[in-house]
Amino acid sequence: MAKLLHSSPLQISDQLKSRFSQGLSLPQICENFIKAAYDPRISGVYLHIESLNCGWGKVEEIRRHILDFRKSGKFVVGYLPTCGEKEYYLASACEEVYAPPSAYFRLYGLTVQASFLGGIFEKVGIEPQVERIGKFKSAGDQLTRKSISEENREMLTTLLDNIYGNWLDKISAAKGKNKDDVEKFINEGVYKIERLKEEGWITNINYDDEVVSMLKERLGIEKEKKLPMVDYRRYSGVKKWTLELSGGKERIAVIRASGSISRVRGPLSSSTSGIVAEQLIEKIRSVRESKRYKAAIIRIDSPGGDALASDLMWREIRLLAAEKPVIASMGDVAASGGYYMAMGAVTIVAENLTLTGSIGVVTGKFNLGKLYEKIGFNKEIISRGKFAELTAAEQRSFRPEEAELFAKSAQHAYTQFRDKAAYSRSMPMEENAQGRVWTGSDAASRGLVDALGGMGRAVAIAKQKANIPQEQPVTWLKCQDHPFVARDFEWHRGLSYIDISFTCDEKQRRGTLVAVMHQLKKNVKEFVEEKLDEDSVNGAPKSEEVFPSGEFEFKEFGAWKSFVVKCRMLIAFPWQRVKKNSVFTIKLRGQAAYDPRISGVYLHIESLNCGWGKVEEIRRHILDFPEVRMNVVNDRTCLVALRVLGWLAAALQPVKTFHGPSANFVLTFILSPLQTFIIYVTAA
Repeated sequence: MAKLLHSSPLQISDQLKSRFSQGLSLPQICENFIKAAYDPRISGVYLHIESLNCGWGKVEEIRRHILDFRKSGKFVVGYLPTCGEKEYYLASACEEVYAPPSAYFRLYGLTVQASFLGGIFEKVGIEPQVERIGKFKSAGDQLTRKSISEENREMLTTLLDNIYGNWLDKISAAKGKNKDDVEKFINEGVYKIERLKEEGWITNINYDDEVVSMLKERLGIEKEKKLPMVDYRRYSGVKKWTLELSGGKERIAVIRASGSISRVRGPLSSSTSGIVAEQLIEKIRSVRESKRYKAAIIRIDSPGGDALASDLMWREIRLLAAEKPVIASMGDVAASGGYYMAMGAVTIVAENLTLTGSIGVVTGKFNLGKLYEKIGFNKEIISRGKFAELTAAEQRSFRPEEAELFAKSAQHAYTQFRDKAAYSRSMPMEENAQGRVWTGSDAASRGLVDALGGMGRAVAIAKQKANIPQEQPVTWLKCQDHPFVARDFEWHRGLSYIDISFTCDEKQRRGTLVAVMHQLKKNVKEFVEEKLDEDSVNGAPKSEEVFPSGEFEFKEFGAWKSFVVKCRMLIAFPWQRVKKNSVFTIKLRGQAAYDPRISGVYLHIESLNCGWGKVEEIRRHILDFPEVRMNVVNDRTCLVALRVLGWLAAALQPVKTFHGPSANFVLTFILSPLQTFIIYVTAA
């Protein structure tokens, strides 16, 4: 029996979604078209196109998949209850397009808008002090200006001309019309559905049930029978291997990065809100360290964000690219920090209308002095240090020396961004920088992008770079976020007590995680017992000695809750070889200074949200430790500026020292503003 793939678009995300998520997923939409083309049960696609909440990059990718699907000989019928330029851009790829008599078409042309708050801030007594580097970097204009700047007008006009010109070209080609005639029709402001049919913009005027009846007739289905349909979400559950579309031996990793960029996830942030550098870096490193992947694709859909986070991810992508081919595939937008990430790849692929570039810097603060005066609020600051009040004094403007320092800092950040772009792209960058945003096609002509296309083009290039034949199927492995993170365990000679720990969002269900951890403990124990059986070495510990005790403890730390598995596993494999640079995540109980296996501490220092008492306590422990190598990531470098917990010092209690073969380790603390900490132990 014939089946139809039915889809009703809502908000379209660049991330994968579960069956219970709201909105649609671009990867799943595209994959559904690929599967449906080869699925003998699918006769065609009936596509309901509602108001699209996405950028032109995603629209272009979906349109390409519609056209590719039609090459299979199957039909695509579009239905348009409401229609603007994006909706019709998709519909123009369909074989037939229908609309109800009451359909609302608004094909009147395209606009871009810029809003400005300068006048409002002036009235309420707020003075934004913005430092922008790059004459086209307009992100701060809405705060400081009352009208559009000439540079911003020039940039937006060019972007609009490119998008509108592309729309006219594609629509005229799809409808077999002259481009001038299409533009003339748009300028007439046609709204009557009958006129749209007369001019050939739609196939016919029909309600949804009438279109369904026509499809039944087309497929030879009796009128009294129901048209067999499978909707988008259910069809997303069909596995590609069932259609012999996957299962290739070679693997390509797909790392998706969508949204604004930040270094760490805040306690109130959802698990899907934006790009969190510390999480994405973990994914990138896991792909780099794994031998499973022949290449990697970084899928970027981001307007930018935190400059430091962008730079750290750029570095990790560069390191990954030194090991295996890395292709950056850009969606709706890859601007500022989004493009910063893409620069680390070997090859950059963009859609024709991807918003690209914006190599510039904007930063600033608000002077709230006049507002405070109006409402009767006062704030006094006592400080030590010439520039101590640089960002703390929001009740006044910058002093001349502060303004000079602030401007120099912004200029330095811009120079770093521009120079790394020049280094990454092997070309002078000042002319293409200055904070200007380009379309993908313009960016390609200027050397900012290597190729135009979507994920399909990125995969083809990845195959080429990895010496995989184009006709050979590959398996895409998508790196997704999970409520907990667990590394593969690497076993070393020597002895150690460890506590395996996981940190999860408080919204995660405790029961689910506890069940997972019980299973993890069981799996690890089976692994250890298997190793003990395989290696019959004199003096090897028995399994009950490896797991002398095990219990679960639930602790709450501020807005975060941790499930801690207190297995206290005694790892004792003196007959095994120490693998260089292997890393496993543990929480080590013991005073590292007295552990003969620990040779030093590598301390990552992030932003602080605790009192000086805790800071002083940790600093004292550092001074007591024999040797420390410090990597300062943020400001406040005079002390260990960490957002930590009071129990950190208490966790560093002496443990029993064991005799026998020992390995040399480096103890790595990574303390972040998530009110938790991880310790890595690395074989030196």
